[in-house]
Amino acid sequence: MDAFLFSDAVLRRFLGGLADYAVIILDMEGGIAAWNEGARLLTQYHAADVMNRHFSLFHTPESRAAGQPDSALAEVAATGRYEEEAWRMRADGTHFWAHATISAIHDEQGKLRGYGYVMQDFSARRTAQKYAESMLHLLEHTASTDYVTGLDNRRALDKALRATASAARRHDRGFCLALIDIDQFQAFNERFGRAAGDAYLRRAGQKWRDVMRPEDFLARYSGAEFALLLPDTEQSGAMVCVQRLAGETLEPLTCSVGLAQWDGTETGAQLLDRAAEALAQAKVEGRNRVIISQAARTEAPGGESGGTSWLRVVTRN
Repeated sequence: MDAFLFSDAVLRRFLGGLADYAVIILDMEGGIAAWNEGARLLTQYHAADVMNRHFSLFHTPESRAAGQPDSALAEVAATGRYEEEAWRMRADGTHFWAHATISAIHDEQGKLRGYGYVMQDFSARRTAQKYAESMLHLLEHTASTDYVTGLDNRRALDKALRATASAARRHDRGFCLALIDIDQFQAFNERFGRAAGDAYLRRAGQKWRDVMRPEDFLARYSGAEFALLLPDTEQSGAMVCVQRLAGETLEPLTCSVGLAQWDGTETGAQLLDRAAEALAQAKVEGRNRVIISQAARTEAPGGESGGTSWLRVVTRN
């Protein structure tokens, strides 16, 4: 092996050429004893301005106030290494997002003699990561949002139903689901045009949200149908909520509602089916009313469920 490769001159030239890395040698107190050209380029300090000063000058005031530089050195003394990503400061006060590592430097006898401090500017990578996260959030929001009304959509409803049913089983609580359909909406759309129909749906959704409880969940289900999920709510309380929303339906239209209370065992899809059956019955009964699905699960011959018995009709004034 060529002994030249192990010489101090080669090591100094190698470290000096690492322009993308700030390599800094710290003494036992954290004072700057030596550094490379990459450290000057990254921090914008001149060597004469930093030698023997504590490396905390690269840290933000908040980091210094929290004692982070000294605690980092204490961790290195105990474990041999410290690593983090955090804000650091240049000589002009500007910030950059740094990936920083501090390693222990021992002599031949294993005694701790100082620290090796290496920083790299990760600002561009952090910006790209934040952009990717924001785009992912936007895509997730778009995938769960109805583009006409701005409300949550069917996909978001399915997720909320699963979560609500799971919580209800875990805490032995009830909840209700209502399907709300704007009566004669197709005729309204045909008479005034789709743009007017979309505007009506937006205003209706906004109006209903204004009178909902904060914990309730409203989604556009399909067409002129909306779903209202009412956590921790029994049938009597759900009726109050539903009638409040029905009373706020924008003129000149009315709405029909199918309401179902979770029976304690059924899935969200099964609860949706019962609410849909109740809504269909409300249409049959003449619209502009609330139908409640009574989940009376009787045992049929052979041990199978006899289904649901229903319905009680509540007509709006």
